[in-house]
Amino acid sequence: MTKAERRRLRREGALAGFIAALALTAVQGIVRLNIGASLLGELAPDRFLPFVPVSVFINILNIFGGSNTAKTVAFFATFLGQFVVGAAIGVIYASIVGAQVAKAPDNRLPLGLSTRAIGFVVVAVAVIWVVLLLVFNPVLVAGYSGERPEVAAMTTSEALLAGFVAYGVVLVIAAGAPS
Repeated sequence: MTKAERRRLRREGALAGFIAALALTAVQGIVRLNIGASLLGELAPDRFLPFVPVSVFINILNIFGGSNTAKTVAFFATFLGQFVVGAAIGVIYASIVGAQVAKAPDNRLPLGLSTRAIGFVVVAVAVIWVVLLLVFNPVLVAGYSGERPEVAAMTTSEALLAGFVAYGVVLVIAAGAPS
């Protein structure tokens, strides 16, 4: 594989990852609006703000001109992070597919899918989901549906999984069969 082909493959992977991150964001929005599950942008401040010293917190509020602007910036920064991580995973996925195709071009599943690449997506989705559950466990009980805390935690956990599964499926579809 030439340097230009690898560059093209990385660009296509980044685009597929970005599109898949859009799907993740759409699923999160739909779940948030319909069943009240918390978004990552809502879980992160709940989890990490208690560790920020008050003086630093006040300085942050002053920099942004108040809490509403700071919340908005943090909320959208979370989405930006999703797109960056999504694109990065897309690049890795495309590299795995490209490497497998280069080694054994006839050894692919229907639709040009790669067993190694599908395995990567399944493991990546599972690892990211479990890590986020561990990190956000104390605040998973927060929700906007009025459910009991344990129900809200389960709802948010399932909503996160649904979003990541959507990411994985759309990544595989958007990346398509390598040429």
